[in-house]
Amino acid sequence: MNYLNVDLALSVLDFGLAFFNTQQSQDRLLLRQQRTRRAEQNLVLDTVRVYFQVAAAQRAINITNQLLEDCRNRYELIEKMGEAGQITPFRAFDEVRDFVDMEKRLTNYIRSYENSCVELRSLLGLYPSAQIKVDDSILDKVPEFTFPEMELMEQIALMKRPELFEIDMQKHINVLECRKTIVMMFPNVRMFVDFTNSNNSFLYNSTWWELGIRAAYNLLKLPQHISRYQAYSAQVDAEEARTYAQAVAVMAQVRIAHANLMATKERLDIDTKVNNAYRKNLEKAEASGKISGELSQLELAHMRLATA
Repeated sequence: MNYLNVDLALSVLDFGLAFFNTQQSQDRLLLRQQRTRRAEQNLVLDTVRVYFQVAAAQRAINITNQLLEDCRNRYELIEKMGEAGQITPFRAFDEVRDFVDMEKRLTNYIRSYENSCVELRSLLGLYPSAQIKVDDSILDKVPEFTFPEMELMEQIALMKRPELFEIDMQKHINVLECRKTIVMMFPNVRMFVDFTNSNNSFLYNSTWWELGIRAAYNLLKLPQHISRYQAYSAQVDAEEARTYAQAVAVMAQVRIAHANLMATKERLDIDTKVNNAYRKNLEKAEASGKISGELSQLELAHMRLATA
């Protein structure tokens, strides 16, 4: 008995799932790239922040090192003046307390400098220690801040934030999951063309039995696929709402950062005026020929510390 059997199987399910899985793999690859990009941005931000902390503390230490030595020498002077009766014990206590408070404020720069050096070396991939020197000449002049329009800065921020790309990619992955669920609702499409000289009725009936079982199985799984589709559809809506919320948060961060920078600049201008006033007063005191005696020198040391 000769048989000729030609089978043509067109599987919509396999093709659809393979196509959507490929798209999801590409989205996950781009998602990892955006996370790497965000890590790079955070590393750059932390490195720049710590660099300026080291530069500021290094500049402060260079200015106040000699003043710290003078503070330690003043304690003996205050003690001698108290024993000689030039100042009362209460005045001596106040002088020592003022110098101790000022010395504590100045030594905080050293601790901040060492901590910042350790953090900076760690960010640079070096052994964490306090042995590092940076170029602090950038602190000599306050840079001029020129910004574009607020709307343009918001647009730039929205295009440069990897978080928004991540949310969009995750949303697209969920959309593809919805489409995969719809594809899974379709049964496998199979077309058979058989040429045979067999008249066996069992083969004919078994084919219809198999078709009925497949159809019943697909029909019973239909509610599961519908629930799965509804769940992923809800996730898509949640990701879309999250995108809007994140975009609004980014725009608010731009405005807050701009306002904070302007307020800090105003604070710096005020502090600069105060420092100039202290410096002028100190210069007049040092240039005055009337300063003599240990008590006057003690007051002058206070003025130097206050100015610093």
